[in-house]
Amino acid sequence: EGEEGRWPPRLFFKVARVTCPVFVQGVSCQALLNFFSYMQPILLHGMLVKLSGGESERKEARFEIMLHALGIALSVMGMWIFAEYGWTLFVRADLRAQVVLSHMTYRKSLYLPGGSGYTVGDLQN
Repeated sequence: EGEEGRWPPRLFFKVARVTCPVFVQGVSCQALLNFFSYMQPILLHGMLVKLSGGESERKEARFEIMLHALGIALSVMGMWIFAEYGWTLFVRADLRAQVVLSHMTYRKSLYLPGGSGYTVGDLQN
């Protein structure tokens, strides 16, 4: 009787406790991925502004142009790294949720009385 009217159910807390640390890491990777994707056009614009000046201005801004190019390269590498690592973390969070749900299903099936008419398959569906 205590489980019927309770919201959020105990299942929510168990899944959240298992997946939350990995999910927060994945969201952090996603935030860094977005940061790097926004930096690319900004750096490219700065580099194009420096390159569109006259010949004498370009010679003076050669170091700044190289820094913009290096920033674009690092931004692309950062995007790639955080996209791959973030995807791995989200898959890990999904696998943890699947494991905890399977564990709870089988644990619940151990408490079923013998003549109840339910099988483990009924619980999984």
